[in-house]
Amino acid sequence: MEIVCSEVTYICFLCLQMPGTVEELEANLEQASSILLLNQNVVAEYEMRQRKIEALARTLEEEEHGLRTLLAEIDALKLQASWLPTLQNLVSQINGTFGHNFQEMAIAREVLLDEHDMDFGAYGIVIKVKFRGCEQSLQEKLLK
Repeated sequence: MEIVCSEVTYICFLCLQMPGTVEELEANLEQASSILLLNQNVVAEYEMRQRKIEALARTLEEEEHGLRTLLAEIDALKLQASWLPTLQNLVSQINGTFGHNFQEMAIAREVLLDEHDMDFGAYGIVIKVKFRGCEQSLQEKLLK
């Protein structure tokens, strides 16, 4: 008997919560449908964004792996550095030839390799020239 009374009470409670007219009921159904549709759109947008994030994360990891590979290759080349003595000898030969030509004109000159430790992008060739009677030397850094 208790179970039946509590069920009846619950049903009465639900009846009191229901809209009084069919129009109110239809409006409530429309509102519930729009909320359900909105939630589905939100879920779909979330899933789409999640897939984009995962794709970007994979791309980022691939790019970082490529960068690490290139940096390792650069480090290996830096360690080998067999090209540096060759380059220094070449610049020394250019300095000698350049000096011989300008010595006859009584112009002081010097050609140097502008080294920047392991920053190979900053390497360059510096040409210094001091003309007769000029106190300051003309220095020109050529593009690498």
